[in-house]
Amino acid sequence: MAADGVRYTQITLGEILELPVVRRGLPTLLHGSDDITREVTWVHVGEFPEPEGLLRGGELVLTTGMGMGTKAVSQRRWIRLLAEQQASALFIELGLVFKRRVPRVIVESCIDHDLPLVVLRREVAFVEITRAVTELALTRRAAVTWHAGEVQAYLTEMVLSGRSTTEVLDALAMQIGAPVAFETGAGELIYCASGPFPGERALDALDYRRRHLDRDTEGVGTFVAPLPGTVRSAGRLVVLGVERSPDDFQRVALQHAAGVIALEQLNLRHADQLQFRTRGALLSDLAAGREAEEDISRRAGLLGFPPAPRVVMPFVLRRRRSAEVRDQVWHDIAAGIREVCSARGIPSLVGLTSAEILGLAAFGTVDEKAAFDRVADAVHAVLGRYGLDERSVVIAFAGIGQGWKGAGDGLRRAIRGAGAAQSAPPLRWHDARQAGVRGLLYDLRDRTELLEFAREQLAGLGPQVDRTGALRETLRVYVEAHGRKAAAARTLHLDRTALYGRLRRIEQYLGIDLEDSATRLALEIAFAVLVMEDDVG
Repeated sequence: MAADGVRYTQITLGEILELPVVRRGLPTLLHGSDDITREVTWVHVGEFPEPEGLLRGGELVLTTGMGMGTKAVSQRRWIRLLAEQQASALFIELGLVFKRRVPRVIVESCIDHDLPLVVLRREVAFVEITRAVTELALTRRAAVTWHAGEVQAYLTEMVLSGRSTTEVLDALAMQIGAPVAFETGAGELIYCASGPFPGERALDALDYRRRHLDRDTEGVGTFVAPLPGTVRSAGRLVVLGVERSPDDFQRVALQHAAGVIALEQLNLRHADQLQFRTRGALLSDLAAGREAEEDISRRAGLLGFPPAPRVVMPFVLRRRRSAEVRDQVWHDIAAGIREVCSARGIPSLVGLTSAEILGLAAFGTVDEKAAFDRVADAVHAVLGRYGLDERSVVIAFAGIGQGWKGAGDGLRRAIRGAGAAQSAPPLRWHDARQAGVRGLLYDLRDRTELLEFAREQLAGLGPQVDRTGALRETLRVYVEAHGRKAAAARTLHLDRTALYGRLRRIEQYLGIDLEDSATRLALEIAFAVLVMEDDVG
């Protein structure tokens, strides 16, 4: 399918002058013979003495001159107001106001404001001109829509036959006769299809867009069509003007093509996410012991994991509530971990659940510490791409297991340990087997009595006495340092005098003695519980 080289634009002044109904009026172009290619958006009858605010730009104004007045000053002002509203042209019909000719002051004003002026020497019903231009516009729009629909159908057929995004974009650029760039939502180039132009000319147009993003120059322009729907932020298509700015056909065709590309990208992303959710479901079933080892082994083999690994190391990632890691980034992290592990020779099975990234890594040795470090290095390499580290994401290991039962037991411990580590100080990775009291609290997190206890411990440090939260943060650091004032002062970047002053105020507000170890333990438990409940700060 091809567009046969036909270009579609707005209606021009020259086309309107050739309409039969206009020709019957014996039109004479008094000014603007060089501007007959000027585009006309609409036709407006202007018989008002004050035309200010009537136009939106690009209109052809029809008048008998009734609203202009008889004095030169009012006529000049009338023309100036049309020009300021970016009228495309002015048609004046002789006979009613101006008998045989248009006053010289009107012609000069049109020249001064570069407003094309046409005189109709024979009477023509303005409604007939308006109707003819409307019919021409509808015919032009129907042709544009039909040809753009043909392009859309052609590209859709390509997608359905399995052609790649780059092939689809190359075809689009050839169909519309202009280069097309595929960019991310942030404007980063993904691919540029040069179409019928040499590659260097397309890149020149792209470079112009980058250097003059919010500017327009005659003969060089762009048109942007964001990918619609839920993937709008993921990218956009841009038609690059090389010899002229994009025309109607190119604009409409690009909008249709954006929908096709969006559908393809959405399908690819949906399929990818579905795969990770499928792996996550398998790992969740493994941790819960919901399926026999034989069935787990078969499912894992279909997903690309060794069906009978000798040594398996489970690992779990959880987002900290204080870190805003978007779902799409979380998915990309899971995909990145799988890719990096594969590149480093570590067979892995990585999946997503609503709360975690679950993973299994297969090893041929039982050097536990070395296995932890290898996987942790791979995970942190991926997190670093997104500016994340242990302060944003918890990584938990639970030892090496033998066979699928050992893997399931370890994965269950790692899930628990990752949840418990939410309230622990950031570490490069956490050993879920050492969750201790935090693990117990995580198991009891749904008990209302535990949450009530935690809130009661800190009730005296409400916003009415601790507006900035400084006292609450000081207390948290102090109890997590197990009462070591020097360590707490270093963490808070305070001198000891300032720290001692804050601690005395905390004791007064809470009515407690911070030297008492049992009191500090109760407070440490309270902070751990509230972090798990996302109730701190």
